[in-house]
Amino acid sequence: MLKLMCWMASFGSTNARVYRDIAKRLGNGNETARFLRTLARSESELSRALLSSADKIGRSGRNCMAPEGLHGLSELVKDSFAFLGVSIEAGEEAFIEGLLQCEQLKWTSITVPLASRIAEFPQAAQVLAHAQKHKRKIDRFFEDRAHLRDLSFRLKASQSVWVERFLLVGDFHPEVATALKEDGIVEVASHGEEAIERLRENYYAAVLSETGLSRIDGIEVCKKASRIFPGIEERFLFIYGELTKKQRGFIDRKGLRRVPKHTRPEKVRSEVALILER
Repeated sequence: MLKLMCWMASFGSTNARVYRDIAKRLGNGNETARFLRTLARSESELSRALLSSADKIGRSGRNCMAPEGLHGLSELVKDSFAFLGVSIEAGEEAFIEGLLQCEQLKWTSITVPLASRIAEFPQAAQVLAHAQKHKRKIDRFFEDRAHLRDLSFRLKASQSVWVERFLLVGDFHPEVATALKEDGIVEVASHGEEAIERLRENYYAAVLSETGLSRIDGIEVCKKASRIFPGIEERFLFIYGELTKKQRGFIDRKGLRRVPKHTRPEKVRSEVALILER
């Protein structure tokens, strides 16, 4: 299984280069080019998560076997993407249709079977989250393309490998949790110490934290969480009443999102949606 994860990381890096090259060819003002650059970044992020998780699973000493028949399917997926690289010669629309078919083949043939085997490993959480995010970017791009609706519907309706989990830290209005439940599972920690314990056990797609918490404030929760899952600070949304100079400096320096307390639940949900796109 670890060998397959490393192969997927290498394969994703290759796909990222292909997407960047074709985006450059289409030009900066092209909508498809913008999408391909986004997809290239997503592939690179997923590749890094695969390598990191493979290393952690390997060091855990636990054994995990790859599903049977996956080698042949991986070759099929590899061949399909190799053809995709030259399909741009047939035009932009042909390339986009081919991209959708290739991504759907990769998802159903490799990603879903792999996810079913590694889901039991806590070290694999980032892989599953990044894979689902990658699929979500493709789904959203094709939402308004009526002529590809049948093809894109099959990918959108495919089995998920990750259900987003959100952590609310502090005292939130119930309507905030209700709004976020439309997008995933919502958990609540009443104070910073409880939040840290939950973060040791689970990876969260977004962490909404009040800054003025008792015991451990929201900024310290963020710092401690980043030691558990490096990079998770980008998943934080701070809810503030008043900010100290030190708190404001940390949030601004890291480029993190924040909203005033008592912000409408719909606005909070839209801020979380932006975090999910990172």
